[in-house]
Amino acid sequence: MIRQKQQQALGNRIAIAMIIGGGSLLFLYYCRPVLLPLAFATIAALLLYPLCRFFENNGFPRIIAILLTMFIVLCIVTGLILLVSSQIYRFTKDLPDLRDKLITFLTTWNGTCLRIITYRYLP
Repeated sequence: MIRQKQQQALGNRIAIAMIIGGGSLLFLYYCRPVLLPLAFATIAALLLYPLCRFFENNGFPRIIAILLTMFIVLCIVTGLILLVSSQIYRFTKDLPDLRDKLITFLTTWNGTCLRIITYRYLP
């Protein structure tokens, strides 16, 4: 009798945990449009705070330190965008040559494989 009540209590606890877990997942799923930008903003603030604190400790007022930090981040992001876009442009420019080299390689490789197969398995 006691064992049956303990199993019932355990089953109730598991059911409650599953309901709370499912409700939490539903809440997170439907609040994703709000929570995702907040999460990125929090991560960005945590990453930029040490740089801002460095400028404040070296005598810059808080507003100037924040503006200087944002300017540095803007320059880094702009530089990365320029670098990636130039690499994509070069890749698209070289794509026809790469296609021709790939076709030549596959043709040569196919001929080599065919010669190996005919040499090994045919009399």
